[in-house]
Amino acid sequence: RNNPSCADVYNRLLDVDMSYAEQLKYAHEAQSEFPRSIFFNKFKSVEAKVFLPELNMQFKSRFICGDSMEIKLNYRNCNIVTFKILGEDVPINAKNQSFELQPSSDYTFCEKIVRLAPLSAGKYKIVTEAKGVTDTCEIHLTTLKLIFMPLPDGRTRIVVVDNKSGYPVGNCKIFIYEEEGGRCKVPYKKIGWVKTDESGVAILETGKGKFVRAFLNKKDETEIMSIQDNYYYRHSENKQKIITLYTDRSIYRPGQVVH
Repeated sequence: RNNPSCADVYNRLLDVDMSYAEQLKYAHEAQSEFPRSIFFNKFKSVEAKVFLPELNMQFKSRFICGDSMEIKLNYRNCNIVTFKILGEDVPINAKNQSFELQPSSDYTFCEKIVRLAPLSAGKYKIVTEAKGVTDTCEIHLTTLKLIFMPLPDGRTRIVVVDNKSGYPVGNCKIFIYEEEGGRCKVPYKKIGWVKTDESGVAILETGKGKFVRAFLNKKDETEIMSIQDNYYYRHSENKQKIITLYTDRSIYRPGQVVH
């Protein structure tokens, strides 16, 4: 029982990669057999680590204003998780949302998909909490989607559409930026703006900045983005036809006319 060599065997054994259940088994045995060992505190810490709650969240897909938000949770040793949504004008039903979790009996990680209540356009912070463990992320929701298409004369055609319905967004401001040099705290400098017409189209003149941001109101706006960071922006010399189709609904019944 008091043989230091035997205690050291457990000490080395607990350094081996093994399951949480195995770690707990050997940590219990070591504490029971060698209560005066110099490794006793390590045996206790291994046991505590097995019971430690852990939690993190991942975005299952992109978020769209007005739709429920799907989030994947990875957790262990947690039986309930609470989401706190921080931001302006958060609906009462969305501020605090709780979900039950089913922890595994062998202390391993589990996965669960949860859906949070819809939010309108704006910037929010999502804080998850379970047994004192927290995870935080920030999200930016907008109804706007930008499509960039280069024109033969060097100009760029910008189309702003609703990212859910696909309908054009008219009278939307497009702020134009150029990149600041050096170690400037603000990496972009605003050099002008254009406004979309009723069909959601605006033309960016040649050489008038390489970054843009769509602005509908103080809550509904996009991040600053490069006009080249888009699937529809092409520099290839090969001729290509790129077609974007938007329908009036996401699904049709057999025999219905597609508009």
